[in-house]
Amino acid sequence: MRLDLFPWIMFACWALFLPPPFWDALAAIVAWNAGELSGAPSPALGAVLRPLGLTQRWSMFSPDPARDDGWIVAEAQLESGAKVDLLNGGPPTRDRPRVRRDLRWRSYLALVARDGSGDMATFFAR
Repeated sequence: MRLDLFPWIMFACWALFLPPPFWDALAAIVAWNAGELSGAPSPALGAVLRPLGLTQRWSMFSPDPARDDGWIVAEAQLESGAKVDLLNGGPPTRDRPRVRRDLRWRSYLALVARDGSGDMATFFAR
């Protein structure tokens, strides 16, 4: 995505119209992030920012990124003997599905796939 000068123009506008307390809070968040990235966030700063919900963590890709990827194939056999894909309809396939599920569906299906007891898969199948 090319934004050219747009972010810089917006930053200049913000500098003109946002009051000084905003920039103090922005500086505190920047200091927190710098500490978080260096591995030594300030406990005192965390005590102020955490109740306000302003602390951030950079853990999506680091230090331990997700190593699994995939999709669920929900194959069922009808009384007639025909097999069907319960999620997408039609014949079952092991190919990556074309239908993009929203975040809630993906989170739910990931929980079903990781459930060691099989209880969630049984419930999902019903």
